[in-house]
Amino acid sequence: MNVRPELKLIADSLKSLRQDGIIRTKNLVGDLGEYYCSQLFNFTLNLNVVETGFDAIDIEGKKVEIKTRRTPDGKAKVIFRSFDFDYCLFVELNEYFEPVTILKIVTDEIVKNVDKKRNRLSVNKMRKTAHKVVYKISLSEWRNIIWQVSIKLEIPNRKVGLLKMKVMEDLTVG
Repeated sequence: MNVRPELKLIADSLKSLRQDGIIRTKNLVGDLGEYYCSQLFNFTLNLNVVETGFDAIDIEGKKVEIKTRRTPDGKAKVIFRSFDFDYCLFVELNEYFEPVTILKIVTDEIVKNVDKKRNRLSVNKMRKTAHKVVYKISLSEWRNIIWQVSIKLEIPNRKVGLLKMKVMEDLTVG
């Protein structure tokens, strides 16, 4: 059997992230969302990684539940085990595990909109009930990403311009 070298890189990366305390459980996506929120908003993460109810305390002492999805479609579900928090941050990661959008949703809105039988909410409903957007990648960051991708894929400059115009149009409309 031929083991691909990329698998060793992944294993080494995960080991390093664990050693640095970024990954704290077996839930990579959830741990990254908590890490990004702690870095962006100066949250104190709950020391008990399996705490039911909330994941962090903000700088005002409020309890924060952090829910994270990677490239979520609208039908994906977010499950809540309790509502013992002041607000929820919903983190959307791109395919490279980078935060693209972070939404703030107050607990009352979640309770009002949650599927009562299963305590879950679709990503679409999370987006619709969001109190406010607290983080969104900027248009200049998108331009930079497009440029870097075009270099890697060796896309000619004239096509990069068309690609940028299309992405900027989609971002400003959405």
